[in-house]
Amino acid sequence: MNYGLCNSLYLQADPFYLFHYEKEQFDNYYFEDDLNMRPVYPKNNVKQSNLFYNSWYYYNDNIPNLENTSDKWIAKGSNFYNSIHYDFINDFLIFSIEPYFFSSENLSFSPLLNLEGESQEHTDPIFLALNSYRYHNDSPYVSYGLRESQIVFHKNDFGIGFSNTNLWWGPGLHNSLHLSNNTSGFDYFYLGTNNTKRINNFGYNFKYVFSKLNENIYKPYYTGLGIDFTYFGSLVTTFGFFRSFLSNSGKDPNYSDNLSLFEAMALPFQKLFKKSLHDQNNGLYPQDYVDQTISFFIKSISIENKFSIYFEYGSNDHRWDMYDFFQHPDHSVASILGFRKYNLFSNDKLIFGFEYTNLIQPKFSNRTGNSNWYDKEFYDFNRINGRRFTAHIGSDADDLLIYFGYLSEINDLIFSLNYERHGIGTSIELSDIEDENGNTYFHVPEYKLECKLDFRKKINDFDISFMYEFEYLDNVGIPHQGINPRFKLPKRKSNVFGIGISKNF
Repeated sequence: MNYGLCNSLYLQADPFYLFHYEKEQFDNYYFEDDLNMRPVYPKNNVKQSNLFYNSWYYYNDNIPNLENTSDKWIAKGSNFYNSIHYDFINDFLIFSIEPYFFSSENLSFSPLLNLEGESQEHTDPIFLALNSYRYHNDSPYVSYGLRESQIVFHKNDFGIGFSNTNLWWGPGLHNSLHLSNNTSGFDYFYLGTNNTKRINNFGYNFKYVFSKLNENIYKPYYTGLGIDFTYFGSLVTTFGFFRSFLSNSGKDPNYSDNLSLFEAMALPFQKLFKKSLHDQNNGLYPQDYVDQTISFFIKSISIENKFSIYFEYGSNDHRWDMYDFFQHPDHSVASILGFRKYNLFSNDKLIFGFEYTNLIQPKFSNRTGNSNWYDKEFYDFNRINGRRFTAHIGSDADDLLIYFGYLSEINDLIFSLNYERHGIGTSIELSDIEDENGNTYFHVPEYKLECKLDFRKKINDFDISFMYEFEYLDNVGIPHQGINPRFKLPKRKSNVFGIGISKNF
């Protein structure tokens, strides 16, 4: 298999590489590699090994603002990243290791001020969990260690092992409701299919991961289960299911739901509704602090038209019973809708795509209980190393991505436009609050516009990469916004330049 501008022997979580993985399958009329749960390992492994060096330099003139960059935390100033990756695959072992070193000047930046001279920064900790927050205060900031490292034993495409590779669960390109590469990978136990197991015109996949998130505040357990089924017809159609949990490992005695290791490992296999758990628990209210995320997705691919469309729908709360489910179908829900079109205008190298992610807090959340996504302070708002390992847009937000590009075996050029909003439901709630004079103000959410250009070129054994991103941010801080003064407040802009080189040995 040849994955274009991708150096590793396995399919990584980085969504940029997803274009090449998918395009090659269209070109070869071969869709047996499941790209909805990455990494994915090649079928019918033969003994092979690979070694490459990767180096990047970034310059950022303002706040941290890049997403889905794994161990790279691109703060203000100069940023340097270097790594050496080695992987080895044979018919019973998959092994990889990648020592890396990253440093950032991490310069401070002046806060924006409103008309009264008050700081216009965020005050709600939910929105401090966004990528633009200066989570690390060291200047310079340095990190190093092993990433994208794993040892997996496998037979007949079933695998078991340990890893800290980045994971991506879901059909989305820009956001994932469960797991993404928006931050550093974490150590986890892995069990599952390495790629699609096929029986005639049907295929299936399952993956189970378990971890103790030692870099989160109270070191919770993370338990995840993903399953999907594919029908290989004129349309290749996949139905999938994900269920993941954060649970208390006993580090905080103030929380009563301290689960044992084996109880936490079994969470994805428990019943769906809390009433059943209540009955099993002798009438005691069960697992108030177990944070569940559950979603279903469908993805359909037309090989003839080189087109894929997908939809994921999820909830981050246990429903009490089926009646509760039908009574409040929009309670605590989120969705991702997108499509990709290759061979645009009958040009085999052109691609066009769209994706919309909706994590907006429901309008009746104040009546149905807390239903916001990724908002539990006890779990550090789903963060590892300062950024969310779930959807980077975070709580009470939505995100629209449109992209257009050129893909070949030696050149890639992707242009994307991103419109993102934060605090949408929060802004509506603030509009109902009166000040001391009885006045109310129409509040608006924070919004962000990003324009990004990604270029990569292959020259012999070298991959040369260049990226530029411009960001425009308005209504920073959310709770401060009134409709009249907001037009006179300063706007925030930032530019990030990056250049990288990778060499295969």
